[in-house]
Amino acid sequence: MTQQNTEYMDTQAANEHVRRMAVLLSPVLIMTPLVISIILLVQWFIQGYLQHDARYTTELILGVVIIVGNILFDIPFVQSLRKSSTKKVHEHDKDLNE
Repeated sequence: MTQQNTEYMDTQAANEHVRRMAVLLSPVLIMTPLVISIILLVQWFIQGYLQHDARYTTELILGVVIIVGNILFDIPFVQSLRKSSTKKVHEHDKDLNE
């Protein structure tokens, strides 16, 4: 094999490793901010809203910011994972048909 072929194969292996890590870590990347923001919002609701304590307003702001940022990040992230996995399946099907 030539130098260019081995570099291409190394790049493919690295890309596959990155894709596999993204798939494995995606539940953590998605669920952790959601859990934290839900905890903050519940804390604000119990301490700030029900007990009328204005000191817990930052929990509301942080919870909303984390949820909005998580949604804005996660939707494109999950869509790209789906596209890459369906693309990989189609490429695998092509290889099997040849």
